Amino acid sequence: MKLNIKLKNLKYYITIIVLMSTQLYAQNTNPTVSSIAFSISGTTVTVIYDVADAEQNTVTIGMQVSSDNGATWNFNFGSANGDIGTGVSIGNSKTITWNYSAGYNPNFMIRIFANDETADGDSCGNLYYEGGPHIDSIGVYYSTIQIGTQCWMKDNLNIGTMIIGSVNQTNNSTIEKYCLGDLSASCYL
Repeated sequence: MKLNIKLKNLKYYITIIVLMSTQLYAQNTNPTVSSIAFSISGTTVTVIYDVADAEQNTVTIGMQVSSDNGATWNFNFGSANGDIGTGVSIGNSKTITWNYSAGYNPNFMIRIFANDETADGDSCGNLYYEGGPHIDSIGVYYSTIQIGTQCWMKDNLNIGTMIIGSVNQTNNSTIEKYCLGDLSASCYL
């Protein structure tokens, strides 16, 4: 009888431990940007989008512009106003306004992305360096994250010359890299 009660208690404690550890090790989900639409009036581009996040009430919104149908996303669009940058509340019908001075380009593409700056830690500042996948008013940068007392890069380092996946890297004093699907735009992933 005593052994049966101890086994029931042990099963109870194991169940509680499993449930608690599931909560402790639950992963943060990334925010999602959806329903992106844009309009052009003269030299003003208005982007409207929805953003959702399961865990956070505010996110960081970024915008990248391609002038070559998405082959590269490094077009310097200058500045944009509205629901862009840090501290953007989640919700629907968010608006970004961008004024450009160049002529009409049918190859323009706009990419809106969200980051809740949460993945086991807080941001410990942006690392501004060429090739960074994010752009703000200061320049291109890599996101960082603090884990414990250390600061780590949250983004992959985008450095080197892209080579096609079927080609072997060589020892030729040139930094070489593979990009997903042999697409230069995926070097930022």
